[in-house]
Amino acid sequence: MTTSNHLYPQADIAWFAVDADGSLAAFITAGFAPVPKSIVASRYLESMEQLALKLPEIGTAHIYRDVSGNIASFVALAKRGFYVFDWRDAHRSRVEETKAYELILTPDLPLRYDALVSTSLEFVELSSISFIESKSVQVHRTVECVWPANQQAGY
Repeated sequence: MTTSNHLYPQADIAWFAVDADGSLAAFITAGFAPVPKSIVASRYLESMEQLALKLPEIGTAHIYRDVSGNIASFVALAKRGFYVFDWRDAHRSRVEETKAYELILTPDLPLRYDALVSTSLEFVELSSISFIESKSVQVHRTVECVWPANQQAGY
């Protein structure tokens, strides 16, 4: 998939996607990751995480990969049924980069797209991916993406 040369301002944001099975995931950019071009224009882009956190908790979160730092918001998203992927390359040297969002937390009760009654959340369709089977996602190889101004486009 081609990557757009358009850039978005550096910001640690969350965006959301639905997979081939109808499961939902949150993708945390850490201010360095590609974001699907279709979601960048959303008027809710910088507040999507807060919108998701207004949904009720439906279960518990399971840690897939230990990470340092405050992951309270990640846990809160998983408790609401989202798989949570993070851009861990923000904490790595160029040589160690995976250029992928990596699975951090899984929900014990995954939220399904068809179960959402009403929300302002916008979702990117990743129809070639199953979150339950994916340990990492190179989203820029799946859909057209834009990169933050602090990163080179076109990985």
